[in-house]
Amino acid sequence: ATLVFSGPDAPEGALAAGTRFIMFSGMVGACGIALRSSLPVIAEVQDGPSAIFAIMAAAIYATDGIEEDAKLPTVEAAILLTSTASGALMMGLGHARLGNIVRLLPSPVTGGFLAGTGWVLTSGSFKVLTGLTFEPGNVLAALHSPELLTVSLPGVVLGLALAVGNRKIGKFWVVPAFLLCGTFLYFAALQLG
Repeated sequence: ATLVFSGPDAPEGALAAGTRFIMFSGMVGACGIALRSSLPVIAEVQDGPSAIFAIMAAAIYATDGIEEDAKLPTVEAAILLTSTASGALMMGLGHARLGNIVRLLPSPVTGGFLAGTGWVLTSGSFKVLTGLTFEPGNVLAALHSPELLTVSLPGVVLGLALAVGNRKIGKFWVVPAFLLCGTFLYFAALQLG
């Protein structure tokens, strides 16, 4: 939510409203899939599309022709419409049994999309952890600033622990357990500090 609903041109209260929007959407999606799926699955909001939504939201926020109090509903409507259209397209491809059509995408296109998504997610993560934009000068400043290192180090450690723990242990409970432990440690540190 921070990646999509914050930024220099974001309206006041966009992050709080966007967080509610994402949480509600995730809950509805997870419940809908859990109730309608023939397979035992757990559904969650993916982070890949948030990179695309962030670019779309930044363009909407920067548009001068949209009134300030109409920008947030416009972003939410754009997310709703693109998600619905993508879902309808995927359902149509699945119904027509055209899942193998993805093989026709050239590898450079797929690689470029994944690289761009990774870049947007990395720069967004840096902004969430440090509050700075992802630029070479800011990265060097963050590495030499004890305050920024103190703030961002727990997030980096949790991310690395999740990645390593998920690969080494490989059980279904790793991600929820690590996130619960991270949340507990965060609030414990708040109480002690």
